[in-house]
Amino acid sequence: MEFDGMEIPDDIEVTVWGSNEHRLCNVCRAECDPEPSGADGYGVRIIYVCRDHGLQSVVDPFEHLR
Repeated sequence: MEFDGMEIPDDIEVTVWGSNEHRLCNVCRAECDPEPSGADGYGVRIIYVCRDHGLQSVVDPFEHLR
């Protein structure tokens, strides 16, 4: 599986729990663009960015494993 140039191994399952509200802009309610992010010691995060209003939410798909 590939996500915007970031390869995810086939044996890794990425799951986001709950509603899809994290994907919507709080201002205009448009669907935000997902972007992978990460930092040493913090792991992988998926950030959702509205094209007009910037960063809207940050999701840690591996939180349940920490």
